[in-house]
Amino acid sequence: MGTPVIAIRYGCIVVGSMLIGIGGADLLLVYTPTWNEGMTSGRGWIAVALIIFARWNPIRALVCAYFFGVLDSLGFRVQLIGSHIPSYFLKMIPYVVTILVLMFLGWRNKNKPSGAPEALGVPYIREQRF
Repeated sequence: MGTPVIAIRYGCIVVGSMLIGIGGADLLLVYTPTWNEGMTSGRGWIAVALIIFARWNPIRALVCAYFFGVLDSLGFRVQLIGSHIPSYFLKMIPYVVTILVLMFLGWRNKNKPSGAPEALGVPYIREQRF
């Protein structure tokens, strides 16, 4: 069909890697000024769950990322108003909600396809050679 599949795949890998690097730099520069062991605190698993929750739709993924970001900042906001809930419980909110959302989606979509792209993880083999 004239679409340069290999160029598009490599371009997506390069752009995705750049975004991952920007995210890592943001995590390092915003949350802590130096490297600490375990500084991601499992946020990568929330990102994987976010893609499952969004069913590979970029608009849904943006909305879901905003939702999980609000849940992450909710613990700080609750502490500011003077709540007596321990901070460990407030830090658990995004992870508990992630598990509950994945359980609900697994139950609700048990007979539906996952929505993942069909070519995910499949190497591209060109049929014709010129």
